Amino acid sequence: MTRSHDLTPAQLRDLEAELRYDLARLERTSISESASSVDAFSIDAEIAAHERGGVAVVLEGRARTRRAEVMEALDRIENGDYGSCTRCQSGIPYGRLMVMPETAYCKNCGE
Repeated sequence: MTRSHDLTPAQLRDLEAELRYDLARLERTSISESASSVDAFSIDAEIAAHERGGVAVVLEGRARTRRAEVMEALDRIENGDYGSCTRCQSGIPYGRLMVMPETAYCKNCGE
């Protein structure tokens, strides 16, 4: 088992709290609420209704992907691997984790 690279216990707690907040937000956010914003940008109500269906599918897929990434990051924290690149095992800088706490990759390996 590797340990969380270059992260203080306080930094790790803060990042875990951010991930848990993100997960809770993702779980309570209604995709239909997000998709309704299409109406503001649509000229025709019929087109908006059609677009809303497509947007909802895209948003749902993105939310599912993001949720999976957040849950995987929380698993890495539990396993002691958080903060290590899953490809090259180098440390992921705290600044990168602050911006993307769910990331599994260092900048060199990043996606």
